[in-house]
Amino acid sequence: MKGPSWARLAARVALIVAVISATAGAMTVRALVEGEREYRASGTLLASGELEQAIVRARRAAAWYVPGAAHVPAAYERLIGIAKVAEGRSDTRLALLAWHAVRSASLSSRWVVEPHTRERLVADASIARLSARLPIAPGAEKTEPEVEREVLEALSRHEHPFAPWVLVLLSGFGLLTAGFATLGMRAVDATGKPSWRRAHWGIWLSAAGLIAWALGLWRA
Repeated sequence: MKGPSWARLAARVALIVAVISATAGAMTVRALVEGEREYRASGTLLASGELEQAIVRARRAAAWYVPGAAHVPAAYERLIGIAKVAEGRSDTRLALLAWHAVRSASLSSRWVVEPHTRERLVADASIARLSARLPIAPGAEKTEPEVEREVLEALSRHEHPFAPWVLVLLSGFGLLTAGFATLGMRAVDATGKPSWRRAHWGIWLSAAGLIAWALGLWRA
């Protein structure tokens, strides 16, 4: 292969790497900023005694998952702390709200793996235990262990991703990859210079893939 061909190939590879890095960096920064913002808002609401809204904002903070980000474990710790304090005060409704927030945050940050499985399992067990203590409708002759078992079974049926949204997630990843590849092949002309006029298909494919990937990740 001649020198100019190698130069064009290197330029295309560099462009693909740059686009991928920039996209990943932008998504990471946004998750960090939003997560920290939601966590601080949760703390402010907690200090003012608005516990339900504090739970909502802490759940949002935990859902803005970034590996190693400080706001994620802190948000889970806050939610679990509120749940335990509420349960200690016999406030079953608030405790359930907090445990459901833990479960929701864990499931929303799931993709190929679920980073906070342990927290969700503790939440599931707590939700089942507390639900079994709620008043039973007249005529429903069930013991607390029976209710607890039924709630756990119901929760376990909703632990797995919804198949159509998994397909959307995978399709989004495929489109994103195709878009980056198209950018790498067409965004550089024969002389090795960037040519954004030739790259519009790559931009559209990448944008569609990013939207589909984010939507699938959110709903799966």
